[in-house]
Amino acid sequence: MAITGAFDEHVVQRMLEMCHPATPWWRRLWQPGTALIAQELLEAGDPAMSASDHARDTLLAQLRSRAMTDPGCGPPARRSAVGRVLPAKSASIVRPGRSWCLLDQYTQAIRESYLINWANELRGPGGQSMPSAEATARLLVAYLLDEGCSEKFVHRWLTYHVKHDTTIYRLADLLEVLAARMSQPVAPIEILIPLAAEVVLPRPIPAGWLTAVQARHWRAENIPGASPTRQHGALVLAVTARDIYAAALEIRESIQRRNASHLLSGVHWCGQR
Repeated sequence: MAITGAFDEHVVQRMLEMCHPATPWWRRLWQPGTALIAQELLEAGDPAMSASDHARDTLLAQLRSRAMTDPGCGPPARRSAVGRVLPAKSASIVRPGRSWCLLDQYTQAIRESYLINWANELRGPGGQSMPSAEATARLLVAYLLDEGCSEKFVHRWLTYHVKHDTTIYRLADLLEVLAARMSQPVAPIEILIPLAAEVVLPRPIPAGWLTAVQARHWRAENIPGASPTRQHGALVLAVTARDIYAAALEIRESIQRRNASHLLSGVHWCGQR
């Protein structure tokens, strides 16, 4: 591996394992990230939501515990201060109140600096306040997935940097490289969906629908060298996602929802915008 240190190797191996599709369920990730807990508490504080007092109090207790122990939330002194500043009861976290706005700012700060905070912690003295390798891996993977990365992207990204990149990394170095990748704006990604059978196209034809010839030209332009595929036209959809695998998953889920809607309503989804 192009990564040094027993602790760092353990963390990366567990991150790879959690994001591998063949990993048994009991070895996978079963916890939300700290920023997601804070985001859910913000959503629960919206008057339009119907979250119970118990649910909000539970989220607040989870956030207080995480904010004081998760290195991604900043140095120890800052974590302790945030734990004391959080209100005792979640009833005061109501949009657009002061506590809600402060929590919103705190959540955004976590999301933007999480990986850098971890890198700084890993380069520090460590000691008793440092989470175990298992906890570190779970917190990092949870953050990446909550931020919209797909498991396949995380696995492939780590695999490249620890097995094929000639640079020798410490975990802190790796997190800084990943932080730079995560700081890039999320751009729309076009996904081509070939049609396996002919369909009756609506009139006028909506944007995104391609004839068989147009689909062949799109593939030649965007996927040079790809082997030909049998199709009767295609549909091009644009989705905003962190990576191409996350975009494909979102499109797949969207199609499944439309198919389910078709079964319930009798309206063919291909004719809907």
